[in-house]
Amino acid sequence: LVLSECGHGFLVLRKRVAELIGRQPRFKVLSIVELVLDMANRGAIKLDAGAHPYPVAYHDPCNLGRKGGVFDAPRELLALICEAVVELAPNRMNAICCGGGGGLLQDSTSTARRMIPGKAKADQIKAAGVAHLATACLSCHRQLTEIVKHFELGAKVDTVAAMAAEALL
Repeated sequence: LVLSECGHGFLVLRKRVAELIGRQPRFKVLSIVELVLDMANRGAIKLDAGAHPYPVAYHDPCNLGRKGGVFDAPRELLALICEAVVELAPNRMNAICCGGGGGLLQDSTSTARRMIPGKAKADQIKAAGVAHLATACLSCHRQLTEIVKHFELGAKVDTVAAMAAEALL
Protein backbone atom coordinates (compact mmCIF):
# COMPACT_ATOMS: atom_id res chain seq x y z
CA LEU A 1 0.00 0.00 0.00
CA VAL A 2 1.55 3.30 -1.08
CA LEU A 3 0.51 6.47 0.66
CA SER A 4 0.73 9.91 -0.80
CA GLU A 5 2.42 12.60 1.25
CA CYS A 6 -0.07 12.38 4.10
CA GLY A 7 1.66 12.26 7.46
CA HIS A 8 -1.39 11.26 9.47
CA GLY A 9 -2.48 8.52 7.07
CA PHE A 10 1.06 7.18 6.86
CA LEU A 11 1.43 6.99 10.64
CA VAL A 12 -1.87 5.18 11.12
CA LEU A 13 -1.24 2.66 8.36
CA ARG A 14 2.49 2.09 8.97
CA LYS A 15 2.46 1.96 12.75
CA ARG A 16 -1.08 1.20 13.89
CA VAL A 17 -2.81 -0.89 11.22
CA ALA A 18 -2.22 -4.19 13.04
CA GLU A 19 -3.99 -3.01 16.18
CA LEU A 20 -6.81 -1.54 14.09
CA ILE A 21 -7.48 -4.71 12.08
CA GLY A 22 -6.45 -7.19 14.78
CA ARG A 23 -3.63 -8.82 12.82
CA GLN A 24 -0.53 -8.02 10.82
CA PRO A 25 -1.50 -6.90 7.32
CA ARG A 26 -0.50 -9.05 4.36
CA PHE A 27 0.94 -6.03 2.59
CA LYS A 28 3.78 -3.60 3.08
CA VAL A 29 3.05 0.06 3.76
CA LEU A 30 5.30 2.59 2.00
CA SER A 31 5.33 6.32 1.67
CA ILE A 32 5.44 7.62 -1.89
CA VAL A 33 9.00 8.86 -1.34
CA GLU A 34 10.12 5.37 -0.30
CA LEU A 35 8.53 3.86 -3.40
CA VAL A 36 9.98 6.44 -5.81
CA LEU A 37 13.45 6.12 -4.27
CA ASP A 38 13.27 2.33 -4.57
CA MET A 39 12.13 2.59 -8.20
CA ALA A 40 14.98 4.99 -9.00
CA ASN A 41 17.55 2.79 -7.26
CA ARG A 42 16.31 -0.29 -9.18
CA GLY A 43 16.40 1.59 -12.49
CA ALA A 44 12.63 1.27 -12.97
CA ILE A 45 12.46 5.03 -13.43
CA LYS A 46 15.07 7.56 -14.43
CA LEU A 47 15.46 10.92 -12.75
CA ASP A 48 17.22 14.03 -14.05
CA ALA A 49 20.02 14.79 -11.59
CA GLY A 50 20.00 18.40 -12.76
CA ALA A 51 16.26 18.94 -12.46
CA HIS A 52 16.63 21.20 -9.43
CA PRO A 53 19.97 23.02 -9.73
CA TYR A 54 19.80 24.60 -6.29
CA PRO A 55 20.13 23.50 -2.68
CA VAL A 56 16.97 22.44 -0.87
CA ALA A 57 16.35 22.12 2.85
CA TYR A 58 14.28 19.17 3.99
CA HIS A 59 11.70 19.58 6.76
CA ASP A 60 11.07 16.39 8.76
CA PRO A 61 7.31 15.91 9.24
CA CYS A 62 6.47 14.70 12.76
CA ASN A 63 4.33 11.75 11.62
CA LEU A 64 6.65 10.56 8.87
CA GLY A 65 9.90 11.16 10.76
CA ARG A 66 9.87 11.18 14.54
CA LYS A 67 6.75 8.97 14.83
CA GLY A 68 7.14 6.95 11.61
CA GLY A 69 10.91 6.47 11.36
CA VAL A 70 11.28 7.71 7.76
CA PHE A 71 14.29 10.03 7.69
CA ASP A 72 16.64 8.84 4.95
CA ALA A 73 14.39 8.14 1.95
CA PRO A 74 13.27 11.76 1.40
CA ARG A 75 16.84 13.03 1.75
CA GLU A 76 18.23 10.35 -0.58
CA LEU A 77 15.56 11.08 -3.18
CA LEU A 78 16.21 14.82 -3.00
CA ALA A 79 19.96 14.17 -3.31
CA LEU A 80 19.30 12.41 -6.65
CA ILE A 81 17.55 15.45 -8.16
CA CYS A 82 18.87 18.56 -6.36
CA GLU A 83 22.19 20.36 -6.23
CA ALA A 84 22.42 19.69 -2.48
CA VAL A 85 20.30 18.79 0.52
CA VAL A 86 20.72 21.24 3.38
CA GLU A 87 19.88 20.12 6.90
CA LEU A 88 17.74 22.30 9.11
CA ALA A 89 19.08 22.32 12.66
CA PRO A 90 17.84 20.54 14.66
CA ASN A 91 16.44 17.78 12.48
CA ARG A 92 15.36 14.15 12.39
CA MET A 93 14.26 13.01 15.90
CA ASN A 94 14.77 16.53 17.25
CA ALA A 95 13.16 18.37 14.34
CA ILE A 96 11.09 21.45 15.08
CA CYS A 97 7.41 20.83 14.35
CA CYS A 98 5.98 23.25 11.80
CA GLY A 99 2.73 23.53 13.76
CA GLY A 100 0.49 22.33 10.95
CA GLY A 101 -0.86 19.18 12.54
CA GLY A 102 -3.73 18.49 14.88
CA GLY A 103 -6.42 19.57 12.46
CA LEU A 104 -5.82 23.30 12.93
CA LEU A 105 -5.20 23.73 9.21
CA GLN A 106 -8.88 22.95 8.67
CA ASP A 107 -9.92 25.91 10.83
CA SER A 108 -9.86 29.03 8.67
CA THR A 109 -9.57 31.21 11.79
CA SER A 110 -6.42 29.49 13.10
CA THR A 111 -3.74 31.16 10.99
CA ALA A 112 -2.67 33.70 13.61
CA ARG A 113 -2.53 30.98 16.28
CA ARG A 114 -0.51 28.67 14.00
CA MET A 115 2.06 31.38 13.35
CA ILE A 116 2.96 31.51 17.06
CA PRO A 117 4.63 28.05 17.04
CA GLY A 118 5.51 28.67 13.38
CA LYS A 119 7.98 31.38 14.47
CA ALA A 120 10.47 28.75 15.66
CA LYS A 121 10.30 27.05 12.25
CA ALA A 122 10.62 30.43 10.48
CA ASP A 123 13.77 31.18 12.50
CA GLN A 124 15.16 27.76 11.59
CA ILE A 125 14.48 28.29 7.88
CA LYS A 126 16.05 31.74 7.97
CA ALA A 127 19.15 30.37 9.74
CA ALA A 128 19.55 27.70 7.04
CA GLY A 129 19.80 30.43 4.40
CA VAL A 130 17.99 28.51 1.68
CA ALA A 131 15.47 29.66 -0.90
CA HIS A 132 13.88 26.23 -1.36
CA LEU A 133 12.25 23.86 1.14
CA ALA A 134 10.83 20.40 0.66
CA THR A 135 8.72 18.17 2.86
CA ALA A 136 6.93 14.85 2.50
CA CYS A 137 3.64 15.83 4.19
CA LEU A 138 0.88 17.93 2.65
CA SER A 139 -0.11 19.44 6.01
CA CYS A 140 3.49 20.52 6.55
CA HIS A 141 3.59 21.84 2.98
CA ARG A 142 0.62 24.09 3.58
CA GLN A 143 1.83 25.25 7.00
CA LEU A 144 5.37 25.90 5.73
CA THR A 145 3.97 27.85 2.78
CA GLU A 146 1.97 30.02 5.17
CA ILE A 147 4.99 30.45 7.50
CA VAL A 148 7.17 31.55 4.58
CA LYS A 149 4.55 34.08 3.52
CA HIS A 150 3.74 35.35 7.02
CA PHE A 151 7.37 35.84 8.04
CA GLU A 152 8.37 37.10 4.56
CA LEU A 153 11.12 34.53 4.10
CA GLY A 154 11.00 34.53 0.30
CA ALA A 155 11.44 30.77 0.03
CA LYS A 156 9.59 28.31 -2.19
CA VAL A 157 8.04 25.22 -0.59
CA ASP A 158 7.57 21.96 -2.51
CA THR A 159 6.77 18.37 -1.73
CA VAL A 160 9.43 15.74 -2.34
CA ALA A 161 7.07 13.76 -4.58
CA ALA A 162 6.29 16.80 -6.74
CA MET A 163 9.99 17.55 -7.13
CA ALA A 164 10.64 13.92 -8.10
CA ALA A 165 7.77 14.04 -10.61
CA GLU A 166 9.32 17.13 -12.21
CA ALA A 167 12.62 15.24 -12.48
CA LEU A 168 11.20 12.19 -14.27
CA LEU A 169 12.86 11.44 -17.62
